[in-house]
Amino acid sequence: DEPIYNTNGLQWIDEHSCYCSAQKGDNFSLFELHDNGDVRCLVSEQHKDYMYPQKIDHDLFYIERSVHKNKIIYQIIQSFYPHESPRIIINFYERPIVFLHMISEEEGFVLEHAENIDSADTITRLSYHHLTRKNDLWNNTILFSFSIPVNLVLPGNERIYESLLPLLPRIE
Repeated sequence: DEPIYNTNGLQWIDEHSCYCSAQKGDNFSLFELHDNGDVRCLVSEQHKDYMYPQKIDHDLFYIERSVHKNKIIYQIIQSFYPHESPRIIINFYERPIVFLHMISEEEGFVLEHAENIDSADTITRLSYHHLTRKNDLWNNTILFSFSIPVNLVLPGNERIYESLLPLLPRIE
């Protein structure tokens, strides 16, 4: 078995187990980890990344990033936990998304960013989306957009990428 690394999005299920996204080989997969050392792979597939998992009751939501016809496609997936009957609930196509945050089985938020962030630019634009389900149909509404200096999101000494999380609105 390959080791997992670059663990992120760790969320506790109970006092003994949690789930997260972590890199295994060249791709990010979803894992359930236990304090006894057991590691269970929930979702993994070559040439796809699974990121920002959110477990709400018996549902698992996450971002799937895949390559289709030389284009990177972003989708939000919902499945029954641990990973049964996955379905696409919102397709962002070629628009990159990060920081999925679900507050219920019917509502969540995600941050969209530019497909390519050029280090020569001074700012980049981000859009904060509100995801809602009504009558089993998912809707996606941009709540607001904002710009931040590029040097805060690209690798380097001034990067605050993960530190953006506390700046995003939260509804609990």
